[in-house]
Amino acid sequence: MCEIQFVMSHNINDEEIENFLDMLTEGSYSNSDATGLCTDNGTKWKFPNAIHRLKDKKTDHLLRDIRMNTNKFLIGHNRLATTGDEKFNKNNHPFETPNIMLVHNGIISNHMALKGDFSLDYKEETDSAIVPYLLETYLTLPDTDIVSAIKETAESLQGSYSILLLHKPSGRTFYFKNNSTSFSFMKTITKSGKVSLYGSTKDSNLLNCYDWEKDGMFNVDTLRKRAFAEPEAGVIYEITEKGLNLDEVGQFTPFTYTTTGIRPAYGNGTTYAGTTRYYNDWKDDYGWNDYAHVPETGGTEIMELPSSYQKQLDHDIQEHFEEMLEEMAYLMANDNLIDDISKCNIRFHRGARQITVENITMDAVKDLDTYLNFREWCSNTNPMGTRNITITFDEIHDFVDNYGHKIMNSGGIK
Repeated sequence: MCEIQFVMSHNINDEEIENFLDMLTEGSYSNSDATGLCTDNGTKWKFPNAIHRLKDKKTDHLLRDIRMNTNKFLIGHNRLATTGDEKFNKNNHPFETPNIMLVHNGIISNHMALKGDFSLDYKEETDSAIVPYLLETYLTLPDTDIVSAIKETAESLQGSYSILLLHKPSGRTFYFKNNSTSFSFMKTITKSGKVSLYGSTKDSNLLNCYDWEKDGMFNVDTLRKRAFAEPEAGVIYEITEKGLNLDEVGQFTPFTYTTTGIRPAYGNGTTYAGTTRYYNDWKDDYGWNDYAHVPETGGTEIMELPSSYQKQLDHDIQEHFEEMLEEMAYLMANDNLIDDISKCNIRFHRGARQITVENITMDAVKDLDTYLNFREWCSNTNPMGTRNITITFDEIHDFVDNYGHKIMNSGGIK
């Protein structure tokens, strides 16, 4: 999946710019189709390539140009293309309209329907491009400010989204997401007292900001302090320069579509591609075992407890599933694969450590079978020409480990 990178500080300095570029470079290995970034004064750069592949001379110029064009913050994007050819920069992030500059991580599954419903005319082909144009449309309505426009836009979108945007007229910066994406912020204080705010799709990028010193077996933070926060889905946050904080300025209700699961809908349900609610097998308020599964035939099957490392991987399974689909669509050169899967009923059974995908087309089954091992089955409720499949979590993790862009680019595929 794509990645978003961010840094904000008072009188941003070279250390913070270099940390930002390091995060952008690291993210470009697994999201290598395009790189883009913008500054608080509205200057933007787009490269139809991964930043780690740019020649040193070009990156040296970029560092110099960033110094000249930013005082407050930087927003960056590493793209793994799904819709819209990355060779044309019109399809790459950041996307800009008269009042909006933004980056998006995820997949907007109803972008074509929204484009038609609102009679929007724009040249960008990427699904993400619908977001700024939709915001502009809502901003033209009476008594609608930027926060209200974000709320209306967010509730119109189906799919997965993590969005960081600049409202150019006011200079205000906002972040919002739905349940299907991840993002974290980190506030840092150096030993000299300089405070900065970083953000990234991946926590590892944040942890690698600033050096760590070795003390025997221990890594010692060279910062005086660093603290982390994960924004909630359905909340509109303003990122404030004065206090370098996240202020909740609004709320919205992400689109969900609930299907009938093996169990009642409970736990933390999220949506994928605007069509399916995930069902997580938590025990907390319902008395279920952490890793117990109710099979389709009834009864209770107790699974072997995974290791702490495996539990962490399983925690990220939704992100890995989306990453797998994006990688597979890229490998198969099949832009329709993600759309086909988005129309299916998808359930995550954390107890059994497996995913069921129901009502999947035979063409999609054939594509998935190229790279995955899974169980194929059918029921009397399947529409004609569709099947159901069950994929284990381990199969998803193995695919991401072995077929990711970073592995491919390093010659790691056997």
